[in-house]
Amino acid sequence: MSIQVHATDWLRQLLRNAGFDHRPLEHRSFPLGLDVLTRDDGSAAAIVHPPRLTPPQLGGAPLQEQFQRHLQRILRRLQALAERGIQVQHLFFIGNGPLTIPRWFREACAELGIRIHTVDPAVPPDNLGPFL
Repeated sequence: MSIQVHATDWLRQLLRNAGFDHRPLEHRSFPLGLDVLTRDDGSAAAIVHPPRLTPPQLGGAPLQEQFQRHLQRILRRLQALAERGIQVQHLFFIGNGPLTIPRWFREACAELGIRIHTVDPAVPPDNLGPFL
């Protein structure tokens, strides 16, 4: 029997160790599950928490459709942060799940200068060197 670590918290600790130890002024984790951490040089990284979706068999839309709406809200938040001068350069997702990141989101992030990373929760990284 194996149990996973809390991947979001694991990433947050590794980012703090890599110098992303400040939260933007008046920033808290957003209700949609986006943690943003900044460095002294103004660079920023964000962690997208696994989305809370409704099982389709319980009346929810298909998972990928729900995820698309979730990503639209994430993108609006990233754009708002950029307008405030907080340029997220690294966006981390917890990977190894049933959802795929659509091309439109990857392209929008690339236009904002954001690199997308996925982390396998079954094998959490020892450090963020390969990502940063």
